[in-house]
Amino acid sequence: MRELDQFMIVSKELKNLLEGEFLIEQREEQIEKMDELLEKRQGFLNQLSDLSHLNEETKLELVRQEHEIQALMEQRKNKIKQDIKTLQLKKQKNEQYANLYDNLSVDGMFLDKKK
Repeated sequence: MRELDQFMIVSKELKNLLEGEFLIEQREEQIEKMDELLEKRQGFLNQLSDLSHLNEETKLELVRQEHEIQALMEQRKNKIKQDIKTLQLKKQKNEQYANLYDNLSVDGMFLDKKK
């Protein structure tokens, strides 16, 4: 039962971290903290042998908490994906602006016949 209590404590800590503000400047530290908490949870989960002896209320609480954590992690993943896409688009636009005449076609352009 001690492992279950520790699992619940670490799960709540992870949920609180995911619910908190996710600043770009602190993203790396927050991801490392999330990884650490997920590893701890996995360790406690591996130590739990049988959950059939738990009452239904505790089981429902575990399931609800797990769904909430999964949803929050999916939101974080989507936010990071969106930030990466935005960054790639900015990089592409900057390169296009710096090299304005690289990708021009000859269609509709005046061609000098004396070349």
